[in-house]
Amino acid sequence: CDLLHPRLRLQGSGSQAAVRRVVGLYGSPRPHGHSARLLDRALSAAEAGGAEVERLHLQGAHLQACSACEHCATGADCVNAPDEASHLLERLRSADALILASPVYFFGVPAQLKALIDRGQLFWWRGEQHRRSGLSTPRRKPAYAIVTAGQDRPGEFAGVVGSLRAFFFSLDFAPQPPLLVPGVDREGLIAPNSNFMLRASQLGRQVSAKVLETKAGLE
Repeated sequence: CDLLHPRLRLQGSGSQAAVRRVVGLYGSPRPHGHSARLLDRALSAAEAGGAEVERLHLQGAHLQACSACEHCATGADCVNAPDEASHLLERLRSADALILASPVYFFGVPAQLKALIDRGQLFWWRGEQHRRSGLSTPRRKPAYAIVTAGQDRPGEFAGVVGSLRAFFFSLDFAPQPPLLVPGVDREGLIAPNSNFMLRASQLGRQVSAKVLETKAGLE
């Protein structure tokens, strides 16, 4: 049966077998906030560059939090699987590139996204076991972050960027330079033709080109 919340079902273009698949993860509980609009623009640019795009939304999802039981450290699956979080993580890992958008909440990520990140511990343990075995590590795929904040203070983005970098690494992705958007604490502060929207479009084009390069290197 399909355990995914309706918001997590496929919203994309092209066929499942497309050569370049970019997954965008909307990490905010607000479906039309600043981070979502910037991600919309980036994904549209990636589509225009020839990538297949899948959009995944966390708002409304039922994500069981990690209980720190360390069952996954034994090599077993998470005790909560299969559930929405495990399906969502597998869909992220199967992408050729990721773009994750999140606002800053109290110098961290929103609760829904934090729950998903912590469930990624399963894949951190799998990677750790792989490294301990002396096996070569797979080539990491590119992952990008778009992060918005209401304020523009020193260290405003440090907590979110660090958390997302660790999350990307756990899923076997290579973090790329993020798009950081400070000082947007009210609606309507990011106009469609603003510099931040233009940079989001540039990021989307960069993702599409990077995925093509990465796929060519793996073939």
